[in-house]
Amino acid sequence: MKANLDNFVYFDSDSFNLQIKSRQRDVAERRAIGLDGAVSIDLGQRTRKLIQTGQLRAANKSSLNEKNADIDEMFDGQMRTLITPAGMMFENLRIDSFQTGAVVVSGSAVSCTYEIVYTQLG
Repeated sequence: MKANLDNFVYFDSDSFNLQIKSRQRDVAERRAIGLDGAVSIDLGQRTRKLIQTGQLRAANKSSLNEKNADIDEMFDGQMRTLITPAGMMFENLRIDSFQTGAVVVSGSAVSCTYEIVYTQLG
């Protein structure tokens, strides 16, 4: 299975790497004058970060530029779904940043390294 973003942009499974950070929790603590201690109110789970790295590959520079442009268009604050090569699904992802490295031409293909940082909401 190929990794993909919204069943639209497909990533090379050989170089696909996903770093999943832990979820954050919010807590509200309240104190009152004259009382010992505090009341701690658990506000539940919040967001977590996911960092995806790898290589984008294409047959030519034009195709690679199109792939980069497709990811750039998804950098719009909308919620996305990422499916990994192992079939794991991560929903409610917002793309926070997308960076690419230099384009490398090798044989009949071109490639560049990339990093996408997501925030998973809710």
